[in-house]
Amino acid sequence: MTAANELLIFDFDGVIVNSVKEVAITAHNAVSNNKVFSLKDLPTGYLDVFLANRHMVRPAGDFLPFALCCLELGPGSTVSEQDFEARCRAEKNDVKVRTAKFFESRRAFVDANPEEWLSLHEVYQPLFAELQRRNADLIVLTNKNRAAVVRLLTHFDLSANADWIYSGDGGQTKHQNFALILNSHPAKRYYFIDDSLGNLLSLNQSLDMGEAFVPLLAQWGYVGIEDTARAKSYGIKCLGQEELIELARGLASG
Repeated sequence: MTAANELLIFDFDGVIVNSVKEVAITAHNAVSNNKVFSLKDLPTGYLDVFLANRHMVRPAGDFLPFALCCLELGPGSTVSEQDFEARCRAEKNDVKVRTAKFFESRRAFVDANPEEWLSLHEVYQPLFAELQRRNADLIVLTNKNRAAVVRLLTHFDLSANADWIYSGDGGQTKHQNFALILNSHPAKRYYFIDDSLGNLLSLNQSLDMGEAFVPLLAQWGYVGIEDTARAKSYGIKCLGQEELIELARGLASG
């Protein structure tokens, strides 16, 4: 297999598609006996707290303890990152079990009200239009389940190779999936755009690939207030959509 010079890899939620409202309902239903399938039926204040603090969640299974935090706090509250991490560590079920429960909650949502589920998503523009224009297979590295990614890309009319969607199914981590990408898509340099600074820092440290791995922070996604400044302090570039489009075009022409 001939190695490409440079590859651009995309996170999904917070980079290509905004799924945060759907995730808020899915997470709520995973921890509550009162199942809801529309935003108006969520408990008062829950959604506001969820939206304001969602950036601190990484693997899908951690949305369960996060949802419990949001349910316990009043409107306008801030989730303490230390308290949230402590709650995750104290969970009796490991992250793989929690992830499976989260994905099962999503499947139940899709089965109960597929139109409402789809309506809670929107694509990020102008990036999405650029992906449609270039009509090239995406390499997606995400904590989301593959079925949801494929369903959304199909709904929004963007073709994708399902085999190139490296997902969180089975509790697979981004570290594990990146190893699969290295094997299946050999290249001299990999650019990865993610809206989670924590994911980027963790990958950069564990991969230890030097200049062969270029982490990029998506400034339009679920980014914390201090994340841009922190990213820059670690030498991680922060890009807007137009800057990412320019990079993608440059890599395609090279």
